[in-house]
Amino acid sequence: MLSSHIFFHPAIRITIEDLDYLKTITKPLISKRARWLLSSLAKAYPNIGQSIEVGYPEANELTDLIADNGNNPYDLDRDGQIGGRLQHLRQFAPMLAASWSETGTELCYLLTDYLGDTLGYLTYDKRMPRLLYISGSGWEFLQESIKSLDSNEVFIAMSFNHSLDKFYEDVIKAGMKQAGYDPVRMDESKHNNRIDDEIMAQIRKSKFIVADLTKQNQGVYFEAGFALGLGLQVIWMCEEREFENVHFDTRQYNTIIWSEANYADAKKRLQDRIEANFGQGKPKKPDHQ
Repeated sequence: MLSSHIFFHPAIRITIEDLDYLKTITKPLISKRARWLLSSLAKAYPNIGQSIEVGYPEANELTDLIADNGNNPYDLDRDGQIGGRLQHLRQFAPMLAASWSETGTELCYLLTDYLGDTLGYLTYDKRMPRLLYISGSGWEFLQESIKSLDSNEVFIAMSFNHSLDKFYEDVIKAGMKQAGYDPVRMDESKHNNRIDDEIMAQIRKSKFIVADLTKQNQGVYFEAGFALGLGLQVIWMCEEREFENVHFDTRQYNTIIWSEANYADAKKRLQDRIEANFGQGKPKKPDHQ
């Protein structure tokens, strides 16, 4: 469970104080686990028709490998290279983490029964279930679900309080533009849809989102949570005097703490965080500032 949580939140900072919270984490719905697993496979095996050979080690195999009765604990071959068992488990571990699986049995079910037999996103020979292929419908599903990866738009979740207008213009909007991305804030969006439908649609189209928790707006928490559920990364921000009021569930994230006295520093840190995680973007919208 912890490895899966870290897999999806690589920037998270975990301390001893977080252990009680981490124990409360539950597995996501099977549909989300399967979607994340399929995406992980597509990244590891990007060629259409490429075979995916999956071994399902026993639940205690990794523990036995580490212990190994004191003999050859790193499973090295005669030339000092990584041995077959360890290499096999290294390939296997990301699949476990991506699917929130604890055993090979769970992973096997998600791959063959759910993604294969139920959804048809994977195909395999029942006589050889360890050899899989992403099907045509699987690639179509992936193309729809990963459109956000090519997006240059970034949804901004924040309170629309007028006291934050200058912060938005001088820090978030300016930092985003400097990094090469187009900020999307709902009060600037022209649409005829229901506001909640439009919010979810915009988040789905975003490459990532920026969530500023200043003013503790509950909608910001909802929008950030919705993005995380879609597998999008969230860049968290908060005004320094209000950070102590941030909900415990989000306080553990690496948050950009900003001050009204130094917008330039906050803008630079936001730009650096974006470029470090997503690279330089290419804004499509003209800047009318």
